[in-house]
Amino acid sequence: MRFTLLAVEALAALALLALIPRRARLGRFRARLPGSAGASVVFVFVAALLHSAALLWLLPPSPRFHDEWSYLLQGETFASGRLTNPAPVQPEYFETHHVLTAPTYQSKYPPGPGIPIALGLWLFESPWPGVAAAFAIACAALAWMLQAIVPVRWATLGGLLPLLRFGVFEAPDTDWFCYWVRSAWGGSVAMLGGALLFGGAFRWLRDARASYAAWAGAGLSLLALSRPWEGLMAAVPVVAAVLVPLVREPRRIVSLAGAVVVLVPSFLGLAAYNHAVTGNALLLPHVLYEQSYDVVPHFLWGDVKPTASWRHDDLRLLHYDWRMETWERRQTLAGNAGVFARTLAIAGSFFLGPALAVALAYGVGVLRRPAMRLPICAIAVSLLATIVTVTYRTHPHYLAPVAPLFVLLAVQALRAVRAGRGRAAAQMLGILMVSSLFVCSAATLIDHRSSASDWNRVRAEIQEDLQESGARHLVLVRYGEGHSPHDQWIANGADLAHEQVLWARDLGEVTERDLLPLYPDRFVWRLDADSPRRELTPVRAPQRR
Repeated sequence: MRFTLLAVEALAALALLALIPRRARLGRFRARLPGSAGASVVFVFVAALLHSAALLWLLPPSPRFHDEWSYLLQGETFASGRLTNPAPVQPEYFETHHVLTAPTYQSKYPPGPGIPIALGLWLFESPWPGVAAAFAIACAALAWMLQAIVPVRWATLGGLLPLLRFGVFEAPDTDWFCYWVRSAWGGSVAMLGGALLFGGAFRWLRDARASYAAWAGAGLSLLALSRPWEGLMAAVPVVAAVLVPLVREPRRIVSLAGAVVVLVPSFLGLAAYNHAVTGNALLLPHVLYEQSYDVVPHFLWGDVKPTASWRHDDLRLLHYDWRMETWERRQTLAGNAGVFARTLAIAGSFFLGPALAVALAYGVGVLRRPAMRLPICAIAVSLLATIVTVTYRTHPHYLAPVAPLFVLLAVQALRAVRAGRGRAAAQMLGILMVSSLFVCSAATLIDHRSSASDWNRVRAEIQEDLQESGARHLVLVRYGEGHSPHDQWIANGADLAHEQVLWARDLGEVTERDLLPLYPDRFVWRLDADSPRRELTPVRAPQRR
């Protein structure tokens, strides 16, 4: 349904540009947007925060993807005042995707996305307010970045565009509605890093101040702490652009001290985090996880390692079968071309949408402006980087570091439409976009609420029922043959010893001998995750001491 509505939006935008005369006017309607830089940033932040709060109220999130469980573990660990957790006594029962169980128990991911989750848990005892606040801050930073290129009112509009486009639509290949706000694997932290990096760089290129370099350094730090590979690719054109004026005016290098002052503590902190989790300041948790589980390289220039020995079938299905299929498809020119074409299509539909894409096609001349060279290069490098990344899945949050630059393209396109077709065209495009937002969102929301219960909702209901009992429980999960590795029931919090409801693997007869004696004070249940009913079967009551 949503794709049909988007096609209608595209046709309406084309008809609009064709039919509205150059000097047409549309009444006296004018948008009342803040005209000062500070008020613009505050206005966008408040609007995005209210937008996110409304989404969380209408559709309370329920973690679904195994990446989310890993991020939530990381956030809970930070909220508890720890960088990592002790390794479990019987790690084979608690192994799950994207989580290290040795030498410590922690997420494999960089620590950046876990910080807003931790703040939400610390302040509100829920991760989602932190996720919503991160999205609002990223939108405000986007408005600040745009002020370096476009007038303030246009920057305010740009800061609000995520609320009309990628702040509401679902992730491709999923029905995950508003996933940048309602899931733990959205791209808000990386989008914030990109906005600060490019906003600081745009200003520094015009006026070499240490404060501008510091903002760029802060953005680069956030990218290193959230999406290192994609952040590096986005930063390459920035570094190249900075080198050009440095060659002409070497004295500008003094101002880069602002970036150094921010970057050095950030990377020292990252090294301390690595040491706490892996025991080696230079060994990233992500790399240690790959050494333990992955046989397929993440980049085309890597080699497939000898088949590893996985203790569980779902780990083998994810890290070998699924990844090997992707690897084989990427060994052909046609396979790589298909990935790149799909990346372009998803980036365009998610970040721009039909109306803005039509506006950009009309105002394509804005791309030739000198101020747009850096943004165009950064987007191009980031898109091309997807070709060499074997496991790239085309989810838009992988492009979060350059999401602010897609918005910049959209704003420049709308400015071109207004200059070329008169005020009416720009106003009608805006009305068209807002209308499509409500219609498409309503259609997606109705479809989302009418769909059958997913496994994650069933798991959440079981978790809630067990918690309401007030007792302590251990749920032994058994997977059937051919179980999807993406439906991961084994997910726990940061403190395994004190979790009220603990989820563990059922490994057969050895489970009662090796695992159950460690938890004598718990009700023990067994759950067949692939049975149609998914009901708990009692195994043992707590043992009296």
